[in-house]
Amino acid sequence: MIVRCDGADNTMNLDGIDPDLIVKPFQWKGTELSVRAFNRGASHNEIGMQPVELVGFDADGDFDGVVNEFGIGDQTALAVYVAAQPRPVTKLELAALGIIELTQNEIAAIERGGWLFEEVGCGGCHRPFMTLDNAVYSEPSRHPLYRDDVFPSGIVPQSYGVDPGNPVEFDLTLDLLDNIFFIDGDEVNLGNLETDDQGYAVVRLYGDLKRHDMGPELAENVDETGSGASTWLTKELWGVGSAAPYLHDGRATTLAEAIIAHGGEALVSRNGFVGLQASEKNDLLAFLENLILLKSEED
Repeated sequence: MIVRCDGADNTMNLDGIDPDLIVKPFQWKGTELSVRAFNRGASHNEIGMQPVELVGFDADGDFDGVVNEFGIGDQTALAVYVAAQPRPVTKLELAALGIIELTQNEIAAIERGGWLFEEVGCGGCHRPFMTLDNAVYSEPSRHPLYRDDVFPSGIVPQSYGVDPGNPVEFDLTLDLLDNIFFIDGDEVNLGNLETDDQGYAVVRLYGDLKRHDMGPELAENVDETGSGASTWLTKELWGVGSAAPYLHDGRATTLAEAIIAHGGEALVSRNGFVGLQASEKNDLLAFLENLILLKSEED
């Protein structure tokens, strides 16, 4: 993208994001702006319950004889619940805290695999981390681009309490309630995001929030969103060791299969992985399998 001194811009060479420069971090194609919008679509398409935000009050959107299946308050609660899930962790992190045990050989393999992950180029798209200037999650968002002025059904959110002037808010670095451990008498909250030396929230997502052409093998039969049948949002890898099967359609049962299916913009990195020695491949896979989800048992 080129921005001129007079404020004009040229987006002809913009790559991986829409010309409006708005990051859309949800859905495989990177088409949804907010947790709420993502949940709203999933409520209808995957759960089979029609939110009034989509179909309106007292409308039987799927002709099952039931209306108002997902209320506005329900969607607010669901968005807050999803946004407040604990961050993924790593086996190395848990071992350092004494929560799990790893042998020295396992630790060394993970560390070598992390180096190889960068060496073959995986980190170019699966960027290890990003930072947040503001770690406070708001529902609805205080940013006008990331909330609804009007719901798809025509309902005005503020008329039903979804008010950006009075949102539900919590700090992602301080307020998450899951994965709290007491280690040697100290409270360790592994649900919260970390902060760096400057106070920014560190999000170790292993992604770049951009779309990439992944080649013909991963293309859909139709170009559903107009961004390209083989174009996908970079799948973040945090938690990937707990998230089999892999790829947008679950075709890969192992991480190795998922890597080998990469093409297009990822072909060089894919070939770099294929060209590794067997022991090196195992190390890289050990690194990925080290990126796990954790949910502590509740008292």
